[in-house]
Amino acid sequence: MRRIPFAKPDLGPLEIAAVNRVLESGWLTNGPEVEAFEAEFRERVGASHAIALSSCTAALHLALDSMNLQATDAVLLPALTFFATAEAVLYTGARPLLLDVDHRTLLLEPELLREWIARSCDFNRSELVHIETRKRIRALIMVHIGGTVCDYQGCESICRQFGLRLISDAAHAFGSRYQYHMVGSDALGDEMSCFSFYATKNITTGEGGMLTLADEALAEQIRLKRLHGIYGQAWGRKRWSYDVRLQGYKYNLSDMAASLGRVQMARSLEMQTRRQEIASQYDLFFQKYPDISILPHDGESSSWHLYVVFFPDSRRRDLFVEAMFQAGIAVSLHFIPIYEHTFWKESYGNQTALFPGARQAFETMVSLPIYSALTQSDLEYILDRMSGILQPLLPSES
Repeated sequence: MRRIPFAKPDLGPLEIAAVNRVLESGWLTNGPEVEAFEAEFRERVGASHAIALSSCTAALHLALDSMNLQATDAVLLPALTFFATAEAVLYTGARPLLLDVDHRTLLLEPELLREWIARSCDFNRSELVHIETRKRIRALIMVHIGGTVCDYQGCESICRQFGLRLISDAAHAFGSRYQYHMVGSDALGDEMSCFSFYATKNITTGEGGMLTLADEALAEQIRLKRLHGIYGQAWGRKRWSYDVRLQGYKYNLSDMAASLGRVQMARSLEMQTRRQEIASQYDLFFQKYPDISILPHDGESSSWHLYVVFFPDSRRRDLFVEAMFQAGIAVSLHFIPIYEHTFWKESYGNQTALFPGARQAFETMVSLPIYSALTQSDLEYILDRMSGILQPLLPSES
């Protein structure tokens, strides 16, 4: 029996050579490779500024930190996302407020946001205040899921109306597009976009992230904050002198990681093409199973970070998951909603009933392997095993 992981980084001799070149240079931490990676990234996505960081979580934190949030403030985010999105808010002392998502798209849709504001908030003196907690709402984090992109225009319009900052959690969205513009582009108008280069992502640096934005003064402040607030960082410094100009963090990316990211980015179009090929074969396969729905997508605009399907009920979903693991095929679930975690329940109580869309998705969805290192032979094995597993669970159309 084969063993097929849910995700696997697509690495080869080019990546190995790039990292070896950095090792041989003797300069391992943030330096010329990081600068080159940032320049190539901002050109690729169409951003004025790109700041390389140790993780997407660091990018989210620094984006929020730049707003000088207080304990009296709150930030909106979807209930269905990785817990790091909420943690970044908690780092600032502000309160994360969860919003429901559409169970078909997994996204926070603008109409859901407007409905929530209408029933849950007061808008006075240009401030949006959450009635229950009396927190002043300062920002919205929209989360793109699996490569499917949120409605930028709809979310931005609401943020302008109520004076909120818009932050894009683009951990899944490197390579995704909205109206022909890449996520992270200045043309989309959101103030800050946060990317992930974790080992499972479309391009990887092992651990790492990137923050893109258009505001030059804000970008300079965030660059200082990513490494202890130091002006005159080690790379390029002619003498020993440096100056700490503000309180910062240890969020810098290393040259070793950046060298890996540069090669991955250069190969990203071919890797994304392979992901799209895999998705097309999944699409064709699931045409035979009308009771299974697929996460809606525009094949030309998605990064294809995930391939998500929905079962009619949790019982058959769970039987499918167990059978896939028994066949040696790892699958996953994106995501366990934030309100389901012990920390959240102990902090804010049981909120499951507040999020019917997220709950329905959580109970029926599953993510299938989709990565550029997945061979055609392994993909055919997956399709063959799924046929046998689904046959007793769901009717099919021949």
